[in-house]
Amino acid sequence: MNKDMKIFVERLVNPGCVKKNVLIEVAEGQVISVRPQAECMPEGGDIDLRNSTVIPGLVDIHIHGAAGDYFTTGEIEKASSYLASRGTTSFLATSYPCDRRTYLEGIRKLRQKVKEQNKNGAKMLGIHLEGPFLNPKYGAQKPEYCWPAEKENVEALLSEAGEALKLVSLSPELPGAVEAVRMFNEKGIIACAAHTEADVEQMQAVYDCGLRHTTHILNAIEAPPHTINGVRRAGCVEFTLASEDMTADVMVDSKAIHVEDEWLKILFKCLGTKRAALLSDAMPLAGLSAGLYPIVDGRKIALVAGEDVVRLTNGELAGSVMMMLDTVKNLMDRLGLKLEEAIECATLTPARVIGVDNFKGSIEMGKDADMVALDEKRQVLLTMIEGRVVYQAEELMRRNRDV
Repeated sequence: MNKDMKIFVERLVNPGCVKKNVLIEVAEGQVISVRPQAECMPEGGDIDLRNSTVIPGLVDIHIHGAAGDYFTTGEIEKASSYLASRGTTSFLATSYPCDRRTYLEGIRKLRQKVKEQNKNGAKMLGIHLEGPFLNPKYGAQKPEYCWPAEKENVEALLSEAGEALKLVSLSPELPGAVEAVRMFNEKGIIACAAHTEADVEQMQAVYDCGLRHTTHILNAIEAPPHTINGVRRAGCVEFTLASEDMTADVMVDSKAIHVEDEWLKILFKCLGTKRAALLSDAMPLAGLSAGLYPIVDGRKIALVAGEDVVRLTNGELAGSVMMMLDTVKNLMDRLGLKLEEAIECATLTPARVIGVDNFKGSIEMGKDADMVALDEKRQVLLTMIEGRVVYQAEELMRRNRDV
């Protein structure tokens, strides 16, 4: 059972809001009150976070692994602990296309991990299948591991993943994609457009069946291949940006390798922080040293010192080694956003995309006590998940010993 506690916070940053000197009370893993407090730790307080900034726990809906763990093969223990140490408190374990047997075995293992959980790490909220219904022309996956979007294949995934399946990224232009979206939507599973050259008509067809999200917009997404009378046609990106209710996640690395600054500005002008989510797209190399590493489809990917992206040996992009906190910092640096603006894209917005914003994504009464304390350099001092302290930096432990 989680311990009831009182936490003094000098600076609390929620999406769109900053408060100074507050007391957060936690009971049974939930926040029961957030109220003003004098500029000191109250008598009977449990955690003193003076000289710190507290933010909601970060939510990553697209991550393939970390610390050497590969989610596609069902490994999450080292990764979830590493995520917690870097401020991510909730995540969707995201698959990577590989041979059918390994893929389905991995899904079965992940389904079980949702039930078991790592009590000392970030909480796995479910499974995100990036593929296998992808256009082989776009993205780093091997073409032979892209499945036809046929009914029996959809049923196989539903059977293996069950209630753990939350998100599926697919290419809307594939034969059978419309029916696949309808089948996923009927089960309450969120379908997303990805790795695509879909035109507006194809996007409208899947939209009408419930698709409302675009995966890593502006990456592995092309305009429809044929012009009309020399005029460039609109496709997935334009459909998403012009919509009233589509959401999208976006890769924001430090050097604008995935998305140029001008596109980033356009994206946020159209969607704002309430509909544009950040994602890490982190590969299992996250947290490891620079080098060349094998991946589950038999190839190798390279991590270069000083970069936060990873590449195949031919130079093609294949994800990142970022954590969600890194993406927040990059967004602030590249667009000049304040922390209370950027943080929404890594907390409440991704929580809203997957329908968990009633208990994740902000520090409010009645929500899970997921919070992260940062120092003045925006490094993680403490991570709490559902009222349990799962990570504490030596600096904070020393500070509390000296009080």
